[in-house]
Amino acid sequence: MPRSLVIGNGNVLVGFDASYFVRDIYYPRVGDSNQTMGNVCRTGFFIDGKFAWLDDGAWDRQIGYAEDSLVTDVTLKHPRLGITVKFEDYVDLARNWFIRNVQVTAASGFNTGRVFFHYDWNIEGSDIGNTVLFDPRHRGVIAYKANRYFMIGGRSGAEFGVSTWANGKKGNGLAGTWVDAEDGVLGQNPIEQGAVDCTVGFEIDPQQGPRHIPRKDDHLLACLG
Repeated sequence: MPRSLVIGNGNVLVGFDASYFVRDIYYPRVGDSNQTMGNVCRTGFFIDGKFAWLDDGAWDRQIGYAEDSLVTDVTLKHPRLGITVKFEDYVDLARNWFIRNVQVTAASGFNTGRVFFHYDWNIEGSDIGNTVLFDPRHRGVIAYKANRYFMIGGRSGAEFGVSTWANGKKGNGLAGTWVDAEDGVLGQNPIEQGAVDCTVGFEIDPQQGPRHIPRKDDHLLACLG
């Protein structure tokens, strides 16, 4: 399937669809194993009790690249949530790291905000025998099968690691952990095996006073082995 944007470094290639959902994570060779098999990996925002995934029709999207680079330059605005979101995503040239920089601004401010990233794993091209688990040492989620593993972590302001997470089953009538994000709260199941997916969340600082200072949340998916 054609992708609206792709980024990579020769070992890792990440493909985005027209909604700016991640659809492909090729590793360790571009065109070889697609670790998500083209399935939707969702991104969503929870602002003061209201939620929207990036495929919500209310988003106003400007999608492209920073000039002369494989760094995305994406701006999304959602009137009901009252936020503007800027993404600068890239794959590190020296290390197999997929890095997502997310900046959220709100003209009227907000009290509670979270951003959620969901990954639908098909490691080595199959959803059989996968594992997702929370690693308290690195405050991240690790997805693995055999000798292939991926770590999902990040930083929100001064807070290291994910703020919350969900590990769960998918298929056979189960939608996946992304549904758990829609009320703004994840279940924090420590480990799940089989046909699995995971969702991680990061807190977005609320407005303090009449001015909202833009901030950047760094989200990292490192392809470790």
